[in-house]
Amino acid sequence: MSSASASFPIRYSGIALAVASVLLLGCARKVQIEVPASFHGHVQVICTGLTEDRQTTLHVDETGVLSVATCPVRQTDTVVIRGGQSDPVETSVMWTTTGDGLVREITFDVR
Repeated sequence: MSSASASFPIRYSGIALAVASVLLLGCARKVQIEVPASFHGHVQVICTGLTEDRQTTLHVDETGVLSVATCPVRQTDTVVIRGGQSDPVETSVMWTTTGDGLVREITFDVR
C-alpha cells in the first residue's frame, strides 16, 4: 500500500468528524420550555445564571413565570413542551439580552 492511499482514509475521517461536530452542535443548541398540560398564557423566564451552549429544558409552573432559571448563553431555537408533546412556539419569542448578547429573559405567549 502506498503512502498516498494510506493517508486517504485519515484525511476523510477528519472531514467526517468536522461535519458530525457541526451537525451535533447545530442540533444541540435548543431551549425546551415545559409548561403544564393545560397552560395557556404568557411565559416569562427570568435568567439568573448561564449554561453552556447546549440543549436546555426549563420547567415553568402554572403561573407561567420561572425566575430561578439558568438559560442558554445565547439566543437559540425555542420549543414548548405541553402535555408531553413538543411544538414550536407559535408567537414570537422575545429574548432580552445584555449589551454583549447574554440572555437575561425569555418571554412569549402559549395559545
